[in-house]
Amino acid sequence: MDLSALPLPPSRLALLHTAGYRKRSDLDGVIAATLAQKIGGTAAEAARLLANSLVACRPEERGAREEALRGLTCEGVLSGIHVFRCHDLAELVAAVKGLCAFAEGRSSRVRLVVVDSVAFHFRHENLPFARRLQLLGTVSQALLDFARAERAAAVLVNQVTTKVNDATNDSFLAPALGESWADCRTKRVLLEWQGFDGVAGAWAAQEPKRQHTGDS
Repeated sequence: MDLSALPLPPSRLALLHTAGYRKRSDLDGVIAATLAQKIGGTAAEAARLLANSLVACRPEERGAREEALRGLTCEGVLSGIHVFRCHDLAELVAAVKGLCAFAEGRSSRVRLVVVDSVAFHFRHENLPFARRLQLLGTVSQALLDFARAERAAAVLVNQVTTKVNDATNDSFLAPALGESWADCRTKRVLLEWQGFDGVAGAWAAQEPKRQHTGDS
């Protein structure tokens, strides 16, 4: 569908055409921050443009979306979200190990587990390094087993800390769990504030190539 067929204000339509967007499908997968840079506007203006283009779709698409959202209520959404408050590392490990049992007792499938943050208790409890590594591996393996068994996604939020390069005396941000966490995760996404206008950027971090030693 051509963008000119959508009920968009002429000024906004001109901005989209100037940025090289001609069809509705051209906006699929475009985020507000990227669109804002191309049209020379703010992130809020770009977000409104994207929202308007999504709403102004074909009647049959709009009808299907309305039918899917008709039974969607705030209470219904919240009833499917379960929060476990873990006040220390022992409670975190127990909650993660109990996920499979929790999922078995539910009629609907668990699709997502979010741990926010996995670094907090490890940073605030004084543990020997070997014990810290052991517990990190325990948490990671329990989540991997659960994700495979339930075909679910597990999102773990790490934190960053400031480190100082002794040679140059320069400071830099680094993941709080360090290299010991590098082998425990499968994918890494970096989040960062961009400027001071409330816009955040997210991108998949390139994984370093690991050296394998010994006989294969």
